[in-house]
Amino acid sequence: MIQKETQEEKKEHEKQGQKYEEKTRLTQEREELEEQLAQKTADIIYHQCPVLQQTILELMTKWELTEENKNLRKPAEEHNQCSSKIEVMFHQSNELAEAKVGQLEEKELEIEQTLQQKEALLTLYTYPENWRTFKAQIAAQYSGAHLKVASTSPAFTFGQTNRTPAFLNKFPLGEVPAYQGDDGFCLFESNAIAHYLSNDALRFATPQAAAQVLQWVNFADSEIIPPTSVWVFPTLGIMQFNKQATEQAKEDVKRALTVLNQHLNTRTFLVGERVSLADISVACSMLWLYKQVLEPAFRQPYPNVTRWFVTCVNQPEFKAVLGEVKLCEKMAQFDAKKFFEMQPKKDTPPKKEKAGKEAAKPQEKKEKKKEEKKPAPEEEMDDCDAVLAAEPKTKDPFAHLSKSTFVMDEFKRKYSNEDTLTVALPHFWEHFDREGYSIWYSQYKYPEELTLTFKSCNLITGMFQRLDKLRKNAFASVILFGTNNDSSISGIWIFRGQELAFTLSEDWQIDYESYDWRKLDSDSEECKTMVKEYFAWEGDFKHVGKAFNQGKVFK
Repeated sequence: MIQKETQEEKKEHEKQGQKYEEKTRLTQEREELEEQLAQKTADIIYHQCPVLQQTILELMTKWELTEENKNLRKPAEEHNQCSSKIEVMFHQSNELAEAKVGQLEEKELEIEQTLQQKEALLTLYTYPENWRTFKAQIAAQYSGAHLKVASTSPAFTFGQTNRTPAFLNKFPLGEVPAYQGDDGFCLFESNAIAHYLSNDALRFATPQAAAQVLQWVNFADSEIIPPTSVWVFPTLGIMQFNKQATEQAKEDVKRALTVLNQHLNTRTFLVGERVSLADISVACSMLWLYKQVLEPAFRQPYPNVTRWFVTCVNQPEFKAVLGEVKLCEKMAQFDAKKFFEMQPKKDTPPKKEKAGKEAAKPQEKKEKKKEEKKPAPEEEMDDCDAVLAAEPKTKDPFAHLSKSTFVMDEFKRKYSNEDTLTVALPHFWEHFDREGYSIWYSQYKYPEELTLTFKSCNLITGMFQRLDKLRKNAFASVILFGTNNDSSISGIWIFRGQELAFTLSEDWQIDYESYDWRKLDSDSEECKTMVKEYFAWEGDFKHVGKAFNQGKVFK
């Protein structure tokens, strides 16, 4: 809470500073206009002074002559003519001065109107931490618009305020973000709001550049946001996990990152040489990717994108809205328990009670009988159990094995949600059942056939998908080493039992023959070193001879 208040105070100080700088600039401009007026007036007096002096001398001389001889009409007429000239000259000077003063007054009025416009209260309705709203907020930071964000009660309560007739009258869809100006002008849809709150510098003035900005805004909506939602939302507990959809989403994200990485190879920003609405839109659409799932190994092939993203989020206007953005260190995973906790609870209506004691007694007896017969509550099925339950019943390939003390699911939760080196690995070695499980090293037999790294990764994920029913009894970390046309694949596998698990079922034998398999001694230093390196995706990997590229986990 303290940090949030500090950021709000910093934001307010920055706005006050901008306002002060604007007033200072306008004051300097007024002083320059006054100086120009004074200089112009001095020039007039300077140039006209000899004429005035000569005229006055002539008038004085002729006036004296007129006093001496009042009968002389000609000097008197000349005197009147000179007086008229003087009056015209001073009148012209006054008109010039009045014109300059009028210009100053108009400038003051313009200044006042500008300040009033910047002080005008523009309201943006949304829920807290809405990344779509961030686009409009950052655009307002660049343009100087005084934007009020209504995201909490009493100003706005999502699910309540946006369902009221007054809100729906302005915004028929009842969706957020929604914008309303002091003049009553209303907008919905985040891209339209961000465009309206931008200035010409963000939108660009030339047709070509403006079209390029629109191109990348649409790219974010169509190529980045859909797969990001499928991949990231389950890790936040707001959407059910679907393995096939998630794997496809990862591939779609890679494709979008490849396009961006190539475009940014020789560019600092997406359009032109400065931040534009294109950068704001695309960066905001990738915010949760970088915060939740784009761990170092995944983003390693796209250095230009990461460099650009870090440059954007560290701009003062971005930081005023987003704060410090910390890049993901370990890919977040779906947590079924968290997902079910976040689902709304369904209220079950109470059962009707029978009237009278006689009706109540038999009911109590029935309930007691039911309680006696009621079996122990079953644990909730996770996704793998649900898949197995839906399939026709077949013989369990591991049914012949005795029960093990090592709980694979508990280790997988530690590995997914906590630090690998300090938590997951110590837990693994402390609870590992050497009789009930075995550790194997695998190496792809045909590295000379591996070409592009993304195709090699597809080879790994394809194998994982075909082994879906093995997940309850296995764990693996498989790594791609090297670069395009010079790579290798190897990994560490944990299987239930002491035999290679693939031979236990025909469904599991599609890919395993493409690998060499070697059983490791779990007590040896070699095994402990390899488990540590492959689980943590870091280390010397002396047996490989190539640099780490990226890894995949089967769990």
